Amino acid sequence: MNCPNKSIMFTKRLGTPLFLFRMLGLALVLTIASCATERQSGSARSETQQPDRRPHGQARPPKSETTCASPALVEAVAQQDYATVEDLLVQGASQNTPDGNTLLHIASRNGDIKMAKLLIAKGAGINAPDANHGRALFYAGIKGNVELAALLLANGADINAQDIYGNTVIHWAARSGHAATAQWLIAHGADPNARDFNMGTPLLWAALNGHNGVARAIIEKGADVNGQDKYGNTALHYAAERGHLETVKTLIALSAQVNKPDKKNRTPLARALGKGHVETAAYLKSVGAK
Repeated sequence: MNCPNKSIMFTKRLGTPLFLFRMLGLALVLTIASCATERQSGSARSETQQPDRRPHGQARPPKSETTCASPALVEAVAQQDYATVEDLLVQGASQNTPDGNTLLHIASRNGDIKMAKLLIAKGAGINAPDANHGRALFYAGIKGNVELAALLLANGADINAQDIYGNTVIHWAARSGHAATAQWLIAHGADPNARDFNMGTPLLWAALNGHNGVARAIIEKGADVNGQDKYGNTALHYAAERGHLETVKTLIALSAQVNKPDKKNRTPLARALGKGHVETAAYLKSVGAK
């Protein structure tokens, strides 16, 4: 006996191919609806029941309601109101200010050692950057405040940290004219030949501003007297162009090359003459400058 053809029987039961398409369409609609329902319920679960990936036993951190210090707290730091500052910090106030600084920046700018100690004790970020990546330590260089520098370094300040222009604390000390501070910083790890983003060194900034004492102090501590920035300028180029005669004399006495050209092939003498510094030019000629 021949077995019946099952495919024929199946077709006869179901009828026309149109019926098959209708059945497939219905199945597809049901599948889509099921997936949508699953996604909706999964989304609701994700909003209300996120998996906890914290290490076992670690408490969930509290949500921070305030990301910046209140105006009252900022004012208290500026006015050296230590009691108010401590009370607000104990209550959990932030040490970040709305303008991108921290309270430690304000205290350091004011040279307020007592406030700096209080803020550090309450968790201030020693190396927290401001909007230009300036650090609290930079104010020690700007103000020539060795006591502040010592406090910050003792609590982990990075002595060679750079701002967005490449300046370090010793750049700021040199350009601000603080010879003793510059020497102290070098003795505690600052790089006397640190480069900013124009390849400028602390010595170049000292020479540019006519800080003769700083120039001598940092050369004695290892600064390269003939170091050049990206334009080929040396400290002598800057001192000559600005007419800082005493600084010119100091640099030459400490082995500055009098005829070293910049990238435009100009010597220190040419730079002095170009700005009309007759006395400086005369001295350069007297020591062999061309």
